[in-house]
Amino acid sequence: MAEGIEIYFPFFFEKTSTFIEIFNKYDYIKYHDLNNSINKYNHLIENRYEDESHDSSRPLIKPSDLFLNCEDVMNFTESIKKIDANEIDYSFESLKR
Repeated sequence: MAEGIEIYFPFFFEKTSTFIEIFNKYDYIKYHDLNNSINKYNHLIENRYEDESHDSSRPLIKPSDLFLNCEDVMNFTESIKKIDANEIDYSFESLKR
């Protein structure tokens, strides 16, 4: 597959599914807050769009038409159960019982 072709999927499929639509029925565990990573990735998407959108011979799809809204992703990840790695018993004492 040619690099970047996935951005044209909306033109070839009547309906596409988001990560949230596909995976919202499953349980997850996260070990740290994901909002910082989500914000960084969203910032990268916006910056790349701004950098590349000046070439009128190569029109781009707006990020809002291609990616999930940052707030929707954060709301999804906030619903995921979080574990604190500092509270995990690594001594394996619980296995000796």
